[in-house]
Amino acid sequence: MNDIIIQSRQNPKIKFLAGLRKKRDRDQHACFLVEGSKELENYLASGRPLPEFFHCPDIHKGSRPAFLQKVRDSATTTYELSPHAFEKVSGRENPDGWLGLAPIQDTTLETLRLSAKPLLLVLEGTEKPGNLGAMLRTANAFGVDAVICNDPLVDLYNPNVIRTSRGLLFSMQVATAGAKETAGFLQGHNIPAAATVCEGGQPLWDQDLSGPLALVMGNEALGLGEFWQEQATLQLSIPAPGPADSLNLSTAASICLYEALRQRN
Repeated sequence: MNDIIIQSRQNPKIKFLAGLRKKRDRDQHACFLVEGSKELENYLASGRPLPEFFHCPDIHKGSRPAFLQKVRDSATTTYELSPHAFEKVSGRENPDGWLGLAPIQDTTLETLRLSAKPLLLVLEGTEKPGNLGAMLRTANAFGVDAVICNDPLVDLYNPNVIRTSRGLLFSMQVATAGAKETAGFLQGHNIPAAATVCEGGQPLWDQDLSGPLALVMGNEALGLGEFWQEQATLQLSIPAPGPADSLNLSTAASICLYEALRQRN
């Protein structure tokens, strides 16, 4: 299959791709960009379809010939872009010359498949792409069954979410739902919810986290809302003797998930 060559930044395809950096365009066209060789590699490993693939030989300089052939074989259509065209569609200061166009897939609770002893991460109102991406990467590393985003303030397919997750978002089960819908889902599957709070909760490592569990994390600035604090079976805090009054959200999620993993092992 021969690549379709695009040289001009004014090409309609280039303008379309550049627009997908905005959530409005991603929602309208139900597709998003996967930029970066590692991100694309993890996307393909998830078994998802890749309708279109774009690359710039002048940027990647043929550094991964086997990978290039693999993506070509997986994509429906392949394009070769000039450096100027690729830089227009890229969202990175130093792009590596690899880009995919992928369809947005269903992310409802009904799509989730749970293990016999599920570990879930529920994120309420997450607003920073870097935090969401980092938590998805951590959830992948620690064997979380699924991540449920309650009323997120950041788009799951924001390019910075994909970048900071290193594309591991695509091998995770991720759903978006309201808090009440999520609470009903957990009750229906007999999964207790553990609310994380800055103060007043039980020390993390004093609680039994080895069974089915949904760890609920709040918004970066506001913390966890009243609904989840009231719904939760237990409230957890991370003992911190230093003067800091809180931890970064993704750091706190990493600590809590690692403790759950440690107890399970």
